[in-house]
Amino acid sequence: MTRPLLRELVAYPYDGDEPVGSVEFDDRLIDDLRPLFDIGDDEDMVDVYPVAAARYAEVAAILGTPLRPDREYFIESSAPPAR
Repeated sequence: MTRPLLRELVAYPYDGDEPVGSVEFDDRLIDDLRPLFDIGDDEDMVDVYPVAAARYAEVAAILGTPLRPDREYFIESSAPPAR
């Protein structure tokens, strides 16, 4: 059986490479997020997608979490840890 992907909104400082926070979100929200990104043929959005600052309010509303203007955000997907 295939496990669902772990979906996260990951925050980075504009001047750094290390994440400063992340929020997991339900895989079902990908359907709402998909129109906000240029995903090409990646319908499942398994690649990493930067969140454009112009889209912060929309992404925040979909995910139910505030986005800070002093951070860069990315939608990331990975296999969940084995239990």
